[in-house]
Amino acid sequence: MKNITTLLVFLCCQLMMIGQDVVKINSNNGLSKITYVVSDSYEEDKIDLILSSISLGVEEYRIDKTGIDLVYEEVPPFLTLKCKTGTCIERINHYESVKKQALPILLTNSELRNTEIIHDLNKMFSSTVIKNSELEDDASQPSSTIALRRMDSGTFGVDVTLNEIVTEEFILDSGASFLSINSTVFENLRNEGTIRDFDYLDVVYATIADGSIVENFLFNISKVTIGQYEFNNIKCIVSPNQNAPLLLGQNLLRAFGTISIDYEKNKLHIVD
Repeated sequence: MKNITTLLVFLCCQLMMIGQDVVKINSNNGLSKITYVVSDSYEEDKIDLILSSISLGVEEYRIDKTGIDLVYEEVPPFLTLKCKTGTCIERINHYESVKKQALPILLTNSELRNTEIIHDLNKMFSSTVIKNSELEDDASQPSSTIALRRMDSGTFGVDVTLNEIVTEEFILDSGASFLSINSTVFENLRNEGTIRDFDYLDVVYATIADGSIVENFLFNISKVTIGQYEFNNIKCIVSPNQNAPLLLGQNLLRAFGTISIDYEKNKLHIVD
């Protein structure tokens, strides 16, 4: 993480020295912490965006300057860069480029700072900020949604089916690296013959709240179904604790692509 921070500081300094506009966003809205650096590109009519976080690492995007709408949602505060037509956002630090229709930018808990960020990005993209609610009837809005349930803890739950056998409510947890199940669910899958010896992958050690280290197991789940989406061969942490919470972690959340949560309607939107 120190190396990532040094890289971003160096990049900001270099861009400022050559006179480019730079918007740096240290987001922390209570869900995630991501640093963004947005600047004019060396390519005409393009914008460069670099993001870094512990979970995502470093990602670099090149974006058409005039092909973007800025879509703002207040809760949680974030701004989506949304292509007016086609795929105008390209991830370039990849073996092959990845093109996208939208890219969310998490904002901060400071309304004043968010106003400054939106103003600066709006000027940079020569765009118009649109509130998310204004696009509810727009055909370009994401049509794929998954129903969520708000749990007593304030988190969201979602139905997940494993190997077409077991359906349970999982906690939507962006802080968890993997899909995670307890020994009770695991035994149900094994008794039904959907977990085989070759599905075992590794031992994983984790530190729990009291500081002790526990041994978990990493297994392959052949099929995971969430709403209308199916994923094959998903890594899953199995806890020996029969009452451990069931967690929908980053390896599946990232498989959806770009997502957003409607906190008022309790829905997970799949953007692309």
